[in-house]
Amino acid sequence: MKMLRRFLALAVSMALAASLVACGSGSGTESGGSTAGSTPSSGEKRALCMGTGSPSGAWYIIGGGISNAVNLNSSQFTITNEASSGGGENLRNLQEGNVDIVMLNCDMGYFYYTSTDSYEGAGSDTLRSMIAMPSSPMHIVVKAGSGIDSLDDLKGKSIAVGTAGSGYESFASKVIACAGMSYDDMKVQMINPSQMPEAMQNGQIDAFFYPVQAPGSAITELALSTDIELMNLSEEFIDKFMSEYVGYIEYTIPAGTYNGQDADISTLATGQFIATDRDNFTEDEMYALMCDIFDNREEWVVSHNTCAEITETNIGSLIVPLHVGAVKFYTERGVEIPEELIPAEAQ
Repeated sequence: MKMLRRFLALAVSMALAASLVACGSGSGTESGGSTAGSTPSSGEKRALCMGTGSPSGAWYIIGGGISNAVNLNSSQFTITNEASSGGGENLRNLQEGNVDIVMLNCDMGYFYYTSTDSYEGAGSDTLRSMIAMPSSPMHIVVKAGSGIDSLDDLKGKSIAVGTAGSGYESFASKVIACAGMSYDDMKVQMINPSQMPEAMQNGQIDAFFYPVQAPGSAITELALSTDIELMNLSEEFIDKFMSEYVGYIEYTIPAGTYNGQDADISTLATGQFIATDRDNFTEDEMYALMCDIFDNREEWVVSHNTCAEITETNIGSLIVPLHVGAVKFYTERGVEIPEELIPAEAQ
């Protein structure tokens, strides 16, 4: 019976990935769902929207697995998995009330929470963490034999960094700045990450910055058709970067992760997490939702190979305070919560 339920959850996830409707239209759904942030009438399940990522990316796949497990088992909630261009769009939708839950990079979430960096004066201290997700290592991809062996070698080259204001571009810009350079030192293309591999194949770019959970499917496919290399960052540079920016960790991409990669690659990574707004859920609602997610973990952990790292005791990468309902959940599960993750409303 358990195997049947897991198979059903996975089958529903695959079907919905091609057919889910957009959230937050402001008019609800014919099936009785409510718009983002609204409260259902008595006896109805509350319809939630979760902002994830591109349909081919890990966030969307993981979000689909979680959504379907909740939809099959929860007595209180349904979740629609909303595709997006990433963290920047997710935060805009959260701020506008179009979604209830979002997936974010830890650095972007921290900047939004503190209204600093790219969100100076435009963030909100009501952002709250829910669940820690696997880290996303920076892949600096270059063509084999290009002569690009270090960040300094990027001067004068054509590079892609992601769309303007995205988490990809924010991470890339910081790496470049930490190396003592700016976009003026190179020919920068701000294109969608999904376009980067093809741009390299066509000779339009010499390198691209791609922070994605390893192995990244786009890089895996590129490595099968094009001779590529991943840039190794020095220990000195990694230490310097981590001393200047919050939300990042040192990361090793193991040898053999990609075709032709014969050695470990030292790089940086940003943590990722699922978040919400403080006012989107009461303490009891968030506690119930956290229980729905983790009590049915066996049904969504199979949706992506990195889901094994998402557990009810792993909150070490979080740097934005938890929702008060999440505090209740983790405390009940025996997790020691650092003081900086306790929100003011829970103290």
